[in-house]
Amino acid sequence: MMRSLAMFLAGLLVLGGCAEPLTEAQRPYAGLWKSEKTTLLITPTGRLEYETARDNASMSVSGPIQHLSAERIEAGILFITAEFVLDGPPVQRDGAWVLVVDGEPLYRADQTGRLAAASQVPSLNELRPLVADNLDALGQAIVSRDFSAFMARSSMALQSQYSAEEMMQSFASFADQNIDLRQYMVGDFVLTAEPFIDENGALRVQGVYDEGPGVLTFQLGYLYAPPAWKPVGVNVNVEPHAAPAPSG
Repeated sequence: MMRSLAMFLAGLLVLGGCAEPLTEAQRPYAGLWKSEKTTLLITPTGRLEYETARDNASMSVSGPIQHLSAERIEAGILFITAEFVLDGPPVQRDGAWVLVVDGEPLYRADQTGRLAAASQVPSLNELRPLVADNLDALGQAIVSRDFSAFMARSSMALQSQYSAEEMMQSFASFADQNIDLRQYMVGDFVLTAEPFIDENGALRVQGVYDEGPGVLTFQLGYLYAPPAWKPVGVNVNVEPHAAPAPSG
């Protein structure tokens, strides 16, 4: 009797674990979809793999897709299923495919698992507002001695390494000397090295503002967190202008 019951349960699990391939109409949903906090994989064979981390809690779902439409996805085995609400089919925005799942935009990754924008170094026209905005927020945080807002808009990687209080400690010398970085951000910065994306997928940018009351040099790191690059590291320094060489 016990053996028969075990075989019966095993048969149910095998049956419940079977997945139906996506139909032609469902094929646009197939792929790896990502945000900074969430990863969703929908395979052409009809399986779903979902992982997310929100509000200090994590959740994962793995199983065959039971239902897939523009309104919802349901996946799981037998009576153990999870449902995700969709805001319609995948759509293209600014050159990237987006699928909104439970109100969160997820972006289609390429075959390497990276988002298209994460593998391309932004142009100088795109870097200028990115760097200026980052340094402006940093300057505000130092002057106010409050890094809460700066950290809230930083990458999850930076938030996991440092608290707002620890960031303040790192820049305490600037605050103690009443240094406001924004006063040094005069004109356009000049790149001192070619921006690049390192082996960890981080965008590295370094440059200098030298038209203000002093020279502001910076080395900044960013990780792509859809739909934008977010700070993962920052190193700045302020120095007086070099004295002019004596004439004659």
